[in-house]
Amino acid sequence: MRCWGKHLMEREAFNERDLNHNFLNSERLSFYDTGNALRHVVMNSYAIFCNPLTFDSFLFILYAVGCLEFPIHKNKTEETHKFKGEIMNSTKCSIFAVIALLSLSMSLSAAQMTPPPMTDDLEWMGRIVVEFTEDLGSFQVNDESGVAMLGNTSLDALAQKFGIYRMEKLIPWSEKPDDPSIRDVSRYYILEFPVEIDLHKVISAYESNVKIITAEPYRIHKADYTPNDTYFGNQWALAQVNAEIAYDFCQGSDEVVVGIVDSGIDTAHVDLRDNLWVNPGEDLNGNGIIDPIEWNGIDDDLNGFIDDFWGWNVWWNNNDVQDPLSAGHGTACAGCASAVTDNGIGIASLGWSAKLQTARAGDGTYIYSGIQGISYCGYNGSDIVSCSWGGSYYSGYEQSVINGLWGNGVIVVASAGNENSQGAHYPSFYNNVVSVAATDQYDQKAYFSNYSSTVDVCAPGMSIMTTNVGGAYQTAQGTSFSCPIVSGLCALVWAADPSLTNAQVCQQIYDTCVDIYPQNPGYIGLLGYGRIDAGAAISTLYPNLGYTEQTFDDAAGGNGNGRPEAGETVDLLLTIENSSSTVNAIGVSVSAICNDQDITLTSTTSSFGNIAASGSANNYGDPITFEVDAGAEPHEVTFELTLTEEGMGLVQIEELTQMIGFPDIVIVDDDGGDSYETWYEFDLTGLGYVYEVWEVETQGDIPSATLQGYPTAVWHTSNAADPLSTAEQTAIEDYLNGNGQLFITGEDIDEQVAGTNFYSDVLYSSSLSSAGFFTLDGVPGDPISDGTDLILVGAGGAGNSLSPSEIEPVGDAETVYTYTTSSNAGGIRWNDTNAKLVYFAFNFEAISGINSTPRDTVLANILDWFDMGAPPPPPPPAPTLIAPSNGATGVEYDPTEFSWNASVGATSYHIQVATDAGFTSIVYEDNVSSTSTSEGLDPDTEYFWHVNASNAGGTSDYSSTWSFTTMASSAPAMIVELTYISGSPISAGGGTLYYAIWGENQGGVPLDYDIWIDKIYESSDTTTLILREITNYQPGWQINRPDAWFPVPSDWPGGNYEFRIYSGWHPEYDVWHTDAFSWVKSGAVDLGYDFEANLPLNAPDPFAEIMSDVEYSIPESFDVVGVYPNPFNPETVITYQLPESVLIELSVFDISGRLVTELVNGWRDAGSHEVTFDATGLVSGIYIYRLNAGDYTTSGKMVLMK
Repeated sequence: MRCWGKHLMEREAFNERDLNHNFLNSERLSFYDTGNALRHVVMNSYAIFCNPLTFDSFLFILYAVGCLEFPIHKNKTEETHKFKGEIMNSTKCSIFAVIALLSLSMSLSAAQMTPPPMTDDLEWMGRIVVEFTEDLGSFQVNDESGVAMLGNTSLDALAQKFGIYRMEKLIPWSEKPDDPSIRDVSRYYILEFPVEIDLHKVISAYESNVKIITAEPYRIHKADYTPNDTYFGNQWALAQVNAEIAYDFCQGSDEVVVGIVDSGIDTAHVDLRDNLWVNPGEDLNGNGIIDPIEWNGIDDDLNGFIDDFWGWNVWWNNNDVQDPLSAGHGTACAGCASAVTDNGIGIASLGWSAKLQTARAGDGTYIYSGIQGISYCGYNGSDIVSCSWGGSYYSGYEQSVINGLWGNGVIVVASAGNENSQGAHYPSFYNNVVSVAATDQYDQKAYFSNYSSTVDVCAPGMSIMTTNVGGAYQTAQGTSFSCPIVSGLCALVWAADPSLTNAQVCQQIYDTCVDIYPQNPGYIGLLGYGRIDAGAAISTLYPNLGYTEQTFDDAAGGNGNGRPEAGETVDLLLTIENSSSTVNAIGVSVSAICNDQDITLTSTTSSFGNIAASGSANNYGDPITFEVDAGAEPHEVTFELTLTEEGMGLVQIEELTQMIGFPDIVIVDDDGGDSYETWYEFDLTGLGYVYEVWEVETQGDIPSATLQGYPTAVWHTSNAADPLSTAEQTAIEDYLNGNGQLFITGEDIDEQVAGTNFYSDVLYSSSLSSAGFFTLDGVPGDPISDGTDLILVGAGGAGNSLSPSEIEPVGDAETVYTYTTSSNAGGIRWNDTNAKLVYFAFNFEAISGINSTPRDTVLANILDWFDMGAPPPPPPPAPTLIAPSNGATGVEYDPTEFSWNASVGATSYHIQVATDAGFTSIVYEDNVSSTSTSEGLDPDTEYFWHVNASNAGGTSDYSSTWSFTTMASSAPAMIVELTYISGSPISAGGGTLYYAIWGENQGGVPLDYDIWIDKIYESSDTTTLILREITNYQPGWQINRPDAWFPVPSDWPGGNYEFRIYSGWHPEYDVWHTDAFSWVKSGAVDLGYDFEANLPLNAPDPFAEIMSDVEYSIPESFDVVGVYPNPFNPETVITYQLPESVLIELSVFDISGRLVTELVNGWRDAGSHEVTFDATGLVSGIYIYRLNAGDYTTSGKMVLMK
């Protein structure tokens, strides 16, 4: 074999760390080249049928069935397998038989990742996090009758009250820090309890316990847009090049193809196979899968390569592109370029969904046919060709091929080399090649990377997480991996703007590189344009759109105060600016949705037209418009605004929150720009009050007229020096004179206004001194502080108590709290006929609540004294539906069980079931207090259902609408059989007819029914001979009368008779099952004979004893009993058993995990069940059944062989 340009792979710095263990890991195996024909079949079969297995396991099965011997020979460069010669000729064993055996020996582990139950605020239902106090000491969690107990009386009481069944550290490996200034996270524990319990009630109860510092919901966080691949967090390289910014704009395109010229690709790798390029000219049925029939040995697309499905082996000149276990270099490069991204497993890539074409050109150490590989890819669909290899010598023909591809619009990317040298290195030194050097996490040149004036760009090249053969992953380093990262970025740029030329794609990447010469002063001019920045390369292709105005205009439909209020019609006015200096925005529009029940959008979309670079546009002539319900109470609503730009397909979604009406409470945030207002927001929210915040730092002093609009004001100054301006003092005086209710707090108010008329005549206080004390006691009998005590330091509060003040009340004011040490006042209250004042000369937010009164209790007491009253609870969120699942078929119809997740705070639910999605034809609705109900429906009918939730605060929106179809009507499984034994023909003088009766309840429930036998004469005259009504007939009970007989009277006419047995309901002839036999009586036919008057009086009752000794038993466990036949064509029967009545799902998936069909979705009774899987229309291969029954899940394989 001639070797074309024997290039050494860039892999001397290749560090492998397998994340999956492969069978025979120490025996990496390959085949003799003399076995290429058979190896070709085996490898192709492996790629088609055995993707979930490592190739090692595939070989092992070949060995197990006697088709393979190993090990035979080993030498320095190759470990070999030898196929037994018989396999080529033997009629006893074919490779397809091996594949069938392999199919039957496979197993699939399908992990279901279902979201936990959560509230609309992304709180995990049934789970909170608490922080235990230090004085609780160390403890052991013990399970006592299913409750997690600590040995502390009060905490154990709470655990029993709420059914806390699990308690574990939030951070399992955390320990108490040595430094006391560091928060001890080992004191944080997760508590789990039944999801139907209101988690906020649990939080409130634990917050009130003296052994708890904090209690919070367990938060689920939602990403802005980060791929969900398992190892994405390990991929520092993607973070370094700002991949997430790029992903926000563009997520690749399967129209862009990257050619990998290397040692091949693991075509079965789960993180690569969905991105493999499939030759459309060889994929005859166009299904994106290479089916066995397409292995036809024909060059279907006439490109000169027979069956080049995923590419071509330019080294062996065949279509075997599988990366051998002894190599893996090509698989690693493929993962860097375009591993399948956002698929929930493995790694991410810049290519995202770009297709990977394969040119196998070497063995993992050497590249023998590199330029052929470049040529094959470039002329067979690749837009980018990635070459992670090189050598020191120039070749004119290689340069010529590359020049030709560049002229045809192809980009060739090559690694700069790993010799830490400026020496020549090809193909990276060629013209029209993007040369890539490697950098580390600090943007410094990697210690091994070459550098040169021919280098174009740098990319991360150390500790790169990528794919490995056998379905595994590894970390590796070298310019070999910097190169495909750049190839992936080329693909992403082309996906973002397909109109660009290859030169423009490259220049876009060059122009957006990060200058890294400050970090590399010794390599000036030798590292190209710098390190690539995917975020900049992609984002600068798009217009940069943002809102500069979001105004609510009620001038025409309201009172014109700029605040949406009950009964008003409001325009949402928007101004959008395009801050890009180069890219115009084409066809900009904004659409709005709002799910609040008090908001009705009457115009949902505004058009902004085209917005020039550095320009702006507004929607004043085409506003988004909405109406506020006349009965709307003050509350915040959220609008979701979706901005769409047609030119680049840009979509931006953001939320806009607005207060409807004016709430009763305003927080005046006067803390000098700090964030202490969050403590007040937290407490008011927890107490259920609606409020809004006036931030003095950004909005200026609150005007007196504005303040007057709120019945109650909570004003905090915290640690701000001289916090109250003259205008604010005037506003406060006007507010109290206008009958306002003011709670004002701050430790520096006393220092600022002590001795002033404002202090004595408005705040009704005089100054004593700075306290220096941090504990206060309530005043017995005081409506606010009686029975309470405060600590101003420690966890649980803001920790900002520095110099609280001692004061004394003036005039009619009364002391609320006194300092424990001095008994001087720390807080006062005053009121006249209507106005009320509470003033604390300390920072209210500093209250700890540990071993003392919680802060929200004090705030609730103040608001009660203000006659605010406890607010009604907020309306509950809409329920989330459980079953029947959306789109379910075969659902039980009599009854149909409905269930849904509990809504936090709900006291009742309203369910509607209709035959149309608009609910104009409601067949069932009810108010229920639980989260499940049932109703009898019609068979074989599509229904739609939804549920809302209610409490004293209101009613939620309806849940999403789900549909389901009930199962077809089926007769109960009371099987009956009637078998002729002897006696026919009966003589004209009469005789005895002998027969056998057998029946069984083969269903899963007891039955009430009739069983009867009819005589049918000459197919026209029917008479019931025997009838019995049977009740409570248990599953498995039998009728077994092998010796039944009937005396045929002599006067019955001659002719043809039929005895027919029925189960069902008589005389309606609601027949469940039936069976019959025919017999003959000699004599003349008489169609007018009256059988009713001439029935034999001595006929026995064969149903007198109906139960045999068969003993019925409910199955003891869930199980799939069997699949028969297997292999099958085209039908097979799946038999399963259930120990109890349960909601089940029985589905079938293909070998890639795609759902093929859902066989059962509904409730089934205890007992054994069968269902038929019809694979007509499906291709041969392995299919997986999966049964979910309650908490039980099992799966198995079926082989369709056509």
